[in-house]
Amino acid sequence: MATPCISVLAGLFDKVNGQIVNQTDDRCLRQGLWIITDNLGNYWTGTYHNSDEIGIWKRFDKSGKILKESEKVSFGRDTYKVKEIDYTTGQPVTLIDKPFLSFYIKNLVAIMVILFVTFFRQSFH
Repeated sequence: MATPCISVLAGLFDKVNGQIVNQTDDRCLRQGLWIITDNLGNYWTGTYHNSDEIGIWKRFDKSGKILKESEKVSFGRDTYKVKEIDYTTGQPVTLIDKPFLSFYIKNLVAIMVILFVTFFRQSFH
C-alpha cells in the first residue's frame, strides 16, 4: 500500500487561462499538464502521469522561442523517449526518431488483439 502524502503540496494546483496546471495528487505525484519555469525565465510544458513525463514536451527560452521538443511514451512502468528535436541552432535537428517504437507501444493492445483473433481463427478452421 502506498504511503499517503503528508506534504503541504499534495492536491495543490495552479490555474493558467482557466486551465488547471501543475497539479499533484494525494500521493504527491505530478499529474496532467505542467508549465515549469527556471530562474532565468526559460520554461517547458508537457504532461505528467504519476510523475513520469509522457507525451510531447516543449522547452522554450524566456522570449517564447522553442528550444527543444521531445516525445515520450509509456509501457507499464517504463518510459521511452521516441523523438527529440533540437531547435537551438535556428533549424530543427532531429536527435532521436523512433517512429516504429512509438507506434508499437501506443498500439500494442490493438496489435495483440489482431494477432489473437488471427491465431484462433486459423486454429479452429
